[in-house]
Amino acid sequence: MAYSTDTGGRRERDQIKIIPVDLTGPETTYRAEGSHGPGEYMLSPTTVILEATDNLSGVERTEYRLNDGEWELYTRGVSLLEEGRYTVDWRSRDVAGNRENVSGAEVKIDLKDPLVEGKTWSEPGIGTVYLGAEDGES
Repeated sequence: MAYSTDTGGRRERDQIKIIPVDLTGPETTYRAEGSHGPGEYMLSPTTVILEATDNLSGVERTEYRLNDGEWELYTRGVSLLEEGRYTVDWRSRDVAGNRENVSGAEVKIDLKDPLVEGKTWSEPGIGTVYLGAEDGES
């Protein structure tokens, strides 16, 4: 509770101001947008979307890094355009200075169809077919 008094001795009414105390960090959610394949694989170029929330002071910033690289300010979706495996880490900080622990996910992108090779030959009375498949990523 607070009040003020002027030089003439007049006092204002008591005032109550509730000041929220923010002791918890923000929370960031992750999603991968693109064509989801079977298992953990994406079958198209993929965009990583991060959304941070903080119910008290608000989110100040979200940062991300790819494959243990340098931290970068997140401003919009992160595009992953090439086939391969990516490690995406993220963290956020709120206006009160609380930091979220680093979180991360692995994104696996497979853009190529498997290559199937077959060889056929026959001997009198015996027919044999051999097939082999190869896919560099999955």
